[in-house]
Amino acid sequence: MRDGAAAGLMLYLVRGDVCFLGFLAVSEGLRSRGIGGEALELLKKRMEGRRVFLNAESPGPEQDERSRRVRFYARHGLVPCGIRSEFAGAGWTVLCTGGLSKEEYSSLMGAAGTPFRFADRGLDYRKV
Repeated sequence: MRDGAAAGLMLYLVRGDVCFLGFLAVSEGLRSRGIGGEALELLKKRMEGRRVFLNAESPGPEQDERSRRVRFYARHGLVPCGIRSEFAGAGWTVLCTGGLSKEEYSSLMGAAGTPFRFADRGLDYRKV
């Protein structure tokens, strides 16, 4: 909350020692004020001892915006962990605060109800 108004929205799913950050958005009029970074740091603090990961859209037509997002997450300790996937008609790079196996990724994405396939093998998560 900022000045009595919602500043944004964050959705995440926790399973064991892994936290999947499914969605992070800051209200348009409040962007570029550090709110997203504060939210990420609060999440990491709340998830202390757990690895946090998210899906970031891979470069494409909106490469500048996507690259800016990846740099934002990197400043907060979420970096590519070697997993790429495809869903919702887009390619995604998995960013995380620590190592993440494909099995862990599959488990959490399945729990979140997100159908995907690994970009490097074309593997559907329901068959892992």
